[in-house]
Amino acid sequence: MVVNSFFFNPLTERDGIWLKGSTDNEVLENQDILKRSVELYKKLIDSISEQNLSDLYNLATTKVPAIDGKYFERTWYIENIQEPLRAFLKKSKIVETIDGRGSIEEVYFPDTDFLKEDREKIWQFSSDLKVNKLPIKEHIQKWANVIWDGCSKVDINDLVTDLKDKKNISNLAKTLGIDEAEVFDWLNHCLKFISEKSTKLFNESEIIPNQNGDFKACKELFLDEIEDEKLKGIAKLVGHDFHEELVHKNIFLEHNPNKKSINDIASVITCLINDENNTKNSTS
Repeated sequence: MVVNSFFFNPLTERDGIWLKGSTDNEVLENQDILKRSVELYKKLIDSISEQNLSDLYNLATTKVPAIDGKYFERTWYIENIQEPLRAFLKKSKIVETIDGRGSIEEVYFPDTDFLKEDREKIWQFSSDLKVNKLPIKEHIQKWANVIWDGCSKVDINDLVTDLKDKKNISNLAKTLGIDEAEVFDWLNHCLKFISEKSTKLFNESEIIPNQNGDFKACKELFLDEIEDEKLKGIAKLVGHDFHEELVHKNIFLEHNPNKKSINDIASVITCLINDENNTKNSTS
């Protein structure tokens, strides 16, 4: 946006205006004109937001101008121009979303700390999970240069929380709108992305399905080296469900040192049977 007025008091070079000096009448006049321009800006945005226009992020940049401190009072500008603009913009429906328009305070933007490619990935995963209102994909890089601290963002913590809330493969498949055979391809890509961004969240969050399809934390699960469904069935009959603690066969984990082997299941079955026999003998 360009603010122009015949009543501004310009610098000697006439390439800018004085905005520093709380007792200087010319500065006070400039500040007053600039504050009034904020109200004109609000009227413009209100009008535009009701029309069938696009790419409104072009009108939403509110960064502090890079101006020489000799002429510019940064604190005054932030308090009187930037903050009022941002408070107004947060409630204005200027963000194009999949479902129409949303205000900045309603929409979740991919984390600006991510690289461009990762912003697109987290947008896609979040969009698939159908939890947050998001900007359309074509605009996420543009908004990354516009939004500020205090705007809602989708980061790796949000993605993990949204995935964890599905609780099991069945619920995830319903949300994604695909069958359970296809859901594992999606989930493997999502889990790989999470593990690359936060090993701690990957290990401690209940986002990995066990062989019953329920989501568990990686640190609670084991890779399946038993590979004998009959033995698992026997163990379950005598009181131990190995499916609860084994990673689902369709999930690929690159870094999980925990394993369960056929020796582990044989030992558990033997112990359970011995315990049952000892209980019977002690009561007979």
